[in-house]
Order: sequence, then structure tokens, then C-alpha cells
Amino acid sequence: MNLDQVFALTSERIPGKLAIKEGVAERTYGEWSGDVYALANRFRRLGMLKGERVVIIMPTSAAHATATAAAVVGGGVSVPFNIRAAPSTLAHVLQDSGAKIVVVDDASQRDDLLHAGIEPDSVVWVTAGRDLDRERGFGHPIADLVAEGTRFPPGVPLTESDLANLLYSSGTTGAPKGVPHHHGSIYERVMAWIMHFGPISSGGVRSLGLSPLHGITGYHCVFWLTILMNGSFHLPVSKDPEELLGQVEAEKISFIAAPPVVLDRLVTAASDNQFDLSSVDTVVPGSAPRPPHLIDGLVKTFPRAKFGEAYGNTEGAFFGGVDLLNKPGAFQVLGDMVARIIKPGGAPDEIVGAGEQGELIVSDTSARLITSYWNRPEEEVERFRHGWNYTGDAALRDDEGDVWIIGRLDDMFISGGENIQPTEVEEVLDGHHLIDDCAVVGTPHDTWGEVCTAFIVPTDASLTIDDIDKFCRDSTDLADFKRPRRYVMVESIERNPTGKIMRDKYRRRWMAGRFDSLEPSS
Repeated sequence: MNLDQVFALTSERIPGKLAIKEGVAERTYGEWSGDVYALANRFRRLGMLKGERVVIIMPTSAAHATATAAAVVGGGVSVPFNIRAAPSTLAHVLQDSGAKIVVVDDASQRDDLLHAGIEPDSVVWVTAGRDLDRERGFGHPIADLVAEGTRFPPGVPLTESDLANLLYSSGTTGAPKGVPHHHGSIYERVMAWIMHFGPISSGGVRSLGLSPLHGITGYHCVFWLTILMNGSFHLPVSKDPEELLGQVEAEKISFIAAPPVVLDRLVTAASDNQFDLSSVDTVVPGSAPRPPHLIDGLVKTFPRAKFGEAYGNTEGAFFGGVDLLNKPGAFQVLGDMVARIIKPGGAPDEIVGAGEQGELIVSDTSARLITSYWNRPEEEVERFRHGWNYTGDAALRDDEGDVWIIGRLDDMFISGGENIQPTEVEEVLDGHHLIDDCAVVGTPHDTWGEVCTAFIVPTDASLTIDDIDKFCRDSTDLADFKRPRRYVMVESIERNPTGKIMRDKYRRRWMAGRFDSLEPSS
């Protein structure tokens, strides 16, 4: 099925039901579909032919959602990207995607992009439509385009193989690369999510958009899933966790999928306040590794919810958690997805045994998986070989066939001939009651090649390096060779928008002498 069909069918079925809400502003499906079609028709008059890219650089908002849907149902390709990215990165996305239309939040973003080298007349500029922008005569305000457009479907003939979305990987190193997704692959991914987690449609799906619309979870598995399920999409009222919990209570939110760092803040805020969160029936952490302590907090915070756990990549590989409560960290492969764990970089038939770490690869026979990058043929050769997507993730299978993601192969470092995955060490450190957050990387050492180096965010100034070292020595989950030999106390851990630790930055800063480390006394 095509996404324009999904949108049209839902709008026809339930025209009087709440479709989208931001603050006190509400739109039913009948109202919102008219807005979306009007904007789509105006996009087409501005030059959006079938397959043309529409870059959207806005925070997750109702205007962003409307622009996203309008690009897709009008036959265009939505290209959402993180508004917080550096102007040079945003300029790269505009140039690499070959965008015809660029939707920005305000005129200042356009100015930043011009300073980064974008020619002012190379694209058509659309803005969220603030009064200041109108006074400056800047671009085309979305509100004006919606008011001017014809409120009927554009009628562009689309198939499942037509491009619908170009997602740029957030990445932790290098310039982001475009990953093209088609109508059919997005639909299949949404169906796979429902197969793994739900949510249950009979109770009414009311989702909270805590996963940003520029990411695969927020865009595919929350936004389009909500529309497919006749649901209501609620925009967050704030970044403040207490205000978000109040919104969950007031709006009777039922479905939450968010990065672990966001869920952790909700859990912490809920422990000090009384909120009725019984409406929540589905909670799925994803997009980044989940700290072990989060499970207990989620159970206490959302007492009636079932919990899933998602693994996926921008290329479309996707597994669902087996049992977050009784078998945390284990994923199962369902439907048309085929996965193997092989010798890192090896041939598809070099499968490792149960319990042995290797590289996760996924067969391109799945309708959910893409098999190319945008303008990156050299990387296609590296990542797509022999009919398989080489994910670059280190993983293992247990005797029951469930998959465990250990970390990134390129995050792994070797100390004294032993392989160390940072996430294994971070999970142990996270269990210390005086550690708020942490990051682990390998740093150069004259004798051992590299040594495990931990960046620690303490909750109390009384925490010492020797305290942490003893904690690691006493742990039954951490081999001694994986124990950190260097520590750096920091105020916060730097992550990308999906919550992944920016390890490469820590390595580079270490090499540049930006950190002073401490070593245990023994």
C-alpha cells in the first residue's frame, strides 16, 4: 500500500476524529486532510513534481507534520533533518538531496544556510509563517499556502516503488548520508512494528511525538503508524518531563516510543509526583542502547503498559524485543526479515556459533530493507554485498535463536589483544548509584595498545575513582581486562539527537589533550 492511500483511507473513514493536536490547537482528520491536500497542491505549483525532494528543517510540530504529509501525498519526497544541526551540515543535506523546496522554521535559518554557501534563488523557501517573516517578505508562509491551496487530493499516480522519504543518517562520524525509502518499504516497516509491539487499536491509539520526525522511529513508526491505526498524533507541550507527564495524563496518551534518555527523564520526574498514567498501554524504548536500570523505572511509572524494545537502522533493518522484563536486550526476527551473525566482514555463509560475537547482516529480500544510498555508490559497495546489508553492528545469538546487539564494530577497541565493546562496560558503570551517566572509549597506551577509558558524570562530588574501580572489580558482569584504567569526570555526556554517544569526538578530544584523566590507585 502507498502512504497517500493510507492517508486518504483514514481521512475518509474517520473525518470527525482528532488527527493532530499541538497545545490547544486541534484538527480533525476532515480538517487536517484538507490542510495537507491544500499544501500539497501549492507545493506542486511551486515546482514539486513527482519525485522532487522537499527538505524540512523544523522542530517536531504540527506544521512539520503537515509539510511532511503534504510532500508525500503530493508525489514528492520528504527530507526531514534535525534543526539543531550545524548550518554547514544542513547545507550539505540541501545540496546532496537536490531539494526543490526547503521548509524552515523562520527566516534566521535561511540566513544561516546562505552563510553556509546556499544560493538564495537555488530553492523555493517556505516558512512556518511568523509575522516577522511576512514583514521581511521572506518566502511562502505555510499558513498562506494552506489558505490558498485546493483542498482536494492532488491525484498524482503513485506506486509502492516510488520514493517517499529520504532520511539522512544522524551518524556519529562524517557527513550524514541519505537513505531513500519507498512508499512500500515504509508501509511494510509500520506493519512489522505493529506485529512486534502493537499498539492495540481497539483502545484508540493516542501517540505522543517524543521521537523526532527527522528520525526513522518518529517518522515511520510513530507518525505514519498513528495515521494507519486511525489514531491521534499529539505534539509534546514541552521538553520539561513533568509537563510531559501532565500531558500524558490529560490527553490519555496510550502509545509512547522514545529514546531511552527521554524515557529516563520521565521516570525520574514521575517518582516525585502523582500522575495518573494508566492510559499508557505501550512503551517502546529505542534508537540508542538502554541502561539496565530503566526497566524497573518504566514498570513503576507505567503500571498498565506492555513494554517492547526496538532495534533498527536507517537502512530499514528492524527487530523487536523478545521480553523486556524477563529477557531484556534480546531481539527476535519475524516476518520476511532474515538475519545472520557472521565473522566480521566475512562472507554470508561464515556464520558464527551460538554465543559467539560476530557481525549482524540482514538479507535484502525483506520488503522493509533499502539496498542503496543517495549519491554514495562507494558506500553501497561496502554495506550491501552478496544480497546482504552488512550493518556494522556486533551481535550474537543465543541457543533459542534470539539476537543480542553488543555494540558497533567500529566502537570496539583492542586492549592487550582482547576485544572490548564500550556498551558492555557502560552497562556495569550505569549500575553505580552515584553515576548519572557515562561513556567509554579506547585511548592509546604504550604497553596495551589501547586502554578502557571511562567518562563519568557523577551525581555526587564525593564519588572517587577508587570507589568506581572497586565497584568494577566486584562486578560479576565485567571481566577484569575490560575494567577502565582511566577516568575523566565530566558534567555531561555528548550524544547525537537519537541518544547515541559521540564516541569519535571523545577520542579526538583525548588525542588533542583536551582531557585530564585519573587512574585508580591500585
